[in-house]
Amino acid sequence: MRLSRRDLLAAIAASVFTPACGKSSLGKCCANWALPEAALPPPELLPLCGVPVTRERIFAFDEIRYATPTVYRPKNAGDIASILCFARQAHRRVTVRGGGNSFDGQSLNDDIVIQMGKGFAHVGCPDQDDHGFFIEVGAAATWWDVLKKLAPLGLFPPSMATAGSAMVGGTLSADCVSRMSCTTGKEGAQVRWFEMVLMDGSTVACLRNDPDADRQRLFNAVIGGFGYLGIITKVCFDLMVVRSYANTPGENPVVLTRSTRYGSFVDWDELLLMLNQKGRQSRIEYERTRDRSRAAVHDPSKAMAPAWPALSIPVFLSGPGLGANLFEQGFGDHRPLKRTPGGVFTTDSNFIAEAEYATSWFPTLIEFAVDLGCPQGEFVDELFGWAFFLGNSTSRAKANAHCANPRERLNFNQQSFALPAGPNEDAPDTRATRRFMELLVGRLHACGLRPVDIDLLYVPPDEFLMSASNNLPSYLVTIAFSNVNAPVMPAVLNDFLCDASRDCRLLGGRVHLVKNIVADPADLRAMYGDAAREMLRLKSAYDPTGVLRNEFFGRVFET
Repeated sequence: MRLSRRDLLAAIAASVFTPACGKSSLGKCCANWALPEAALPPPELLPLCGVPVTRERIFAFDEIRYATPTVYRPKNAGDIASILCFARQAHRRVTVRGGGNSFDGQSLNDDIVIQMGKGFAHVGCPDQDDHGFFIEVGAAATWWDVLKKLAPLGLFPPSMATAGSAMVGGTLSADCVSRMSCTTGKEGAQVRWFEMVLMDGSTVACLRNDPDADRQRLFNAVIGGFGYLGIITKVCFDLMVVRSYANTPGENPVVLTRSTRYGSFVDWDELLLMLNQKGRQSRIEYERTRDRSRAAVHDPSKAMAPAWPALSIPVFLSGPGLGANLFEQGFGDHRPLKRTPGGVFTTDSNFIAEAEYATSWFPTLIEFAVDLGCPQGEFVDELFGWAFFLGNSTSRAKANAHCANPRERLNFNQQSFALPAGPNEDAPDTRATRRFMELLVGRLHACGLRPVDIDLLYVPPDEFLMSASNNLPSYLVTIAFSNVNAPVMPAVLNDFLCDASRDCRLLGGRVHLVKNIVADPADLRAMYGDAAREMLRLKSAYDPTGVLRNEFFGRVFET
């Protein structure tokens, strides 16, 4: 791939539009990198009639961690029950895998992997009741397919991962964060109910505010539980209105994007307070709109589209400089504003993919390119490109790299830290986050690391057992790095993330378990001690022989 000097600067400038919050801002690996059949032993002939089975090498999203399991592709819940029954009797280990967007070992296992697929990919029709709009979908439905069904009807999931290839069951199992989470909470907040297959082969439905105490505990543990207690097959979640006359086919809503440049010396206290304030204002408007959409069951004219923003702060470090960009998006009607430069948000654009690839080789040019190329003002883009440009761009960047050189891999590492913001959401305490940022910047300069970006997002508390936000109003700090052809995570990066994880623990925070998790197990146990013990107690009740496992959870909580 060849880039002119002008195109290179423009591409790197475009990378500032790539905040790293949410389940995955970097999308799906371009391939499973399956080895030739001769390089692997043949799949075992297990007594599971009609269930497709292969032997494959599968990678985590960072393309560093991998496993070589026997992969089953069940077509229905009965197939899943058969696999679990066999695994229980044969003392095997089973891991569930969806869209392949996990950064760490959350979907890796060298024994048996259940790959969710077409049999669980149905997307129902949206409906409404006295509590508002909702939709039922299969656990293997991708967010891309969900949005294609919803957007023409003026409806949208309140919190949605930015990787279109991510599957609904996978992001629920991670209780994902999105750019909308400051307004609507993490993904678990929108889930009405889900169905799952338990280890004994039975199917159970768990409801939000379930009257059965055991099912309520299961609801709170499965969301964010990484498939450790059962296998989700179906999900029902709330929807929000993004256009007047919801549930009526029409043009897709468009997205307004405003990018504001901050100076090199950031007033962290002012910035963090502003982030919280914007999030609270957006949440009030979101709740008002949600109430209006409920009233619209009887009076459709009340379902008016909101002025609804999603907010995050990407911070770029390079050399001695420090800059921050304010990223604010809102859905609205077409209006005479400028289109996003370079078509960076459009689904058919290669612009941001080239930026992803370029920044893997030239990260130190980011700050310079931002100063030259980051415009101020408002821009308009279509919904699909905005919703998934993060995941789609990196998938395309990986594919571009692989096409240019079949042996080349782009490695992306991301880790997130939840820092306590105090119990008063109206007046958050920014001290822990400010101190963490001071330590983070100092450690980066000391070891000479150049992140692709650092992203800050205020996240309200939730009640999900293994969530980093469990009873913890927090600022989520996500730091991302890119590399090329790294066989293992570089030692300097490993040490940096371990040190940052310890800083987070000492400041009363938690490492977010969704991205890479590089930390001393003792630090993680201190952060999640009570929650991990409760998870293991539930594990002994629902999976007493320990069949459902993944490399990541066993490594950090069962050692």
